[in-house]
Amino acid sequence: QLGEQLTGFVPNVRLVTNDAEVIAVFELPGVDENDLELSLTRDSLSIRGYRRLPELAPADSVASLAEIEEGHFERSI
Repeated sequence: QLGEQLTGFVPNVRLVTNDAEVIAVFELPGVDENDLELSLTRDSLSIRGYRRLPELAPADSVASLAEIEEGHFERSI
């Protein structure tokens, strides 16, 4: 719905086209190429993966603010 906020990580994309090709550049901070899956059909390009966050503190720490999402994501254009 209009004005509804998405939750979770959704990669930004820049799509450039011409008569010969389509170029998609995804912004994927913290995503290893081994954790990505791309699929292309006649009508869409889909990207799926998993973003892992680096360990920044000892295991017994509690995050005071956590705005960076870790986990599975998917985007189709």
